[in-house]
Amino acid sequence: MTQTAYRFYLKIQQVEKVCLFELAWGRGQQLNVTIPYPENLTIFYQDWQTKYLSFYHRALRGRVINSLT
Repeated sequence: MTQTAYRFYLKIQQVEKVCLFELAWGRGQQLNVTIPYPENLTIFYQDWQTKYLSFYHRALRGRVINSLT
């Protein structure tokens, strides 16, 4: 049995009030889908982004150590 490795390419765009999804792989295979853009998605994303950045801002802060030796 031969296994084939594929690279997948996903392109997502918001155009006004719709989302365009383009998935391509293999030798020219492609799927395209257009769906309505959920109105609350932007609010959810902004909430997630605020929490994500806040967490990593605190988590990555190190203590200042006297570097003079």
